[in-house]
Amino acid sequence: MIGFCRGTSDGVYRATIWDVVIHKDYQGLGLGRKLVETALSHPLMSQVERVYLMTTYQQNFYQKIGFQENKSTTMVLQNAYEINPISLGDGSTIAESKALDTASV
Repeated sequence: MIGFCRGTSDGVYRATIWDVVIHKDYQGLGLGRKLVETALSHPLMSQVERVYLMTTYQQNFYQKIGFQENKSTTMVLQNAYEINPISLGDGSTIAESKALDTASV
């Protein structure tokens, strides 16, 4: 797989782009931009009031596409899960999550 983009939408008010991933060997070729633009052009994304974006490290990339910082939507709930990388055998990895032990109440 070279890359993918994942999004959700209620078709009216809100849509969210959750993930945009491009294999490291193909980064810098405009594929991430093309995936985002294709997702944004879908009727369930293009006709909503707002499209939110979940990103941690690539704000500059998304700002070039037209996204803006939004300080009012900063709440998050982090569940008790540990993320472990799984090797795909070609030097790349994917994430596997598993529940962490938590104290009983």
